[in-house]
Amino acid sequence: RNLITPSGVTTLMEEIVTQIPSLTELNLGENPLLSDQGVKLMIPFLGKSNIKVLNLARCGLHDRSARYFRNNGFLIKNLLHIDVSNNSIEDKGAKDLVGTLKHAHEFGTDLYISYGGNERMTAKGLRLLQSTKLELALLDTGESARG
Repeated sequence: RNLITPSGVTTLMEEIVTQIPSLTELNLGENPLLSDQGVKLMIPFLGKSNIKVLNLARCGLHDRSARYFRNNGFLIKNLLHIDVSNNSIEDKGAKDLVGTLKHAHEFGTDLYISYGGNERMTAKGLRLLQSTKLELALLDTGESARG
């Protein structure tokens, strides 16, 4: 378990992540102090880094974090995988994660988001994410979701 606070993640991103071009994976999982505020502070630095895989599993995240990713899609266009599993993201956050997937697709990025274990997300939110992933995959193959 890690104990990086939002202000600590700012220092980490500014002093290390953006300064090491070969760093492509960032594992901040199991970090309950990170929270939505940490994600908000981290996102601007992601646009200045080469991070492709971001693990935020079990970091005390809620719908706000999903909204930060959706609203800042242009800053996370290098990301290929975001793991937000085992947090407290609900259906509203699922909609924002769908927006993030669609933004990434517009940038030509095949983004994968791990979201399992968000116990507050209902079957409706899970279906929305799954159907969006299928829809984008079909668009990439030139097919339609209707066949």
